[in-house]
Amino acid sequence: MRYSLVALAVLGLLTACGQPQQNNSAQNSQTTAEQTAQSETERLNQWFEEKYEEQLQQSPIQMTFLGRKDRNGDIDQGVKEQKSV
Repeated sequence: MRYSLVALAVLGLLTACGQPQQNNSAQNSQTTAEQTAQSETERLNQWFEEKYEEQLQQSPIQMTFLGRKDRNGDIDQGVKEQKSV
């Protein structure tokens, strides 16, 4: 009887220390969540890039400061208003 209890305890410990079974559906849902988060991040980054470009197009002096030569000949509205006053 004593040996069977010891054997049962050892069997229980070995079972508890074994590799856990992996649930494929949990892994799939985690992968899907990661992909969704990544695509959401990419979408948000694209939105920020568009808004930054819109703001930058309003200031040719800032574009020149950043080294972009798209609108070097243009002058900011603020500078025009100051000259006319």
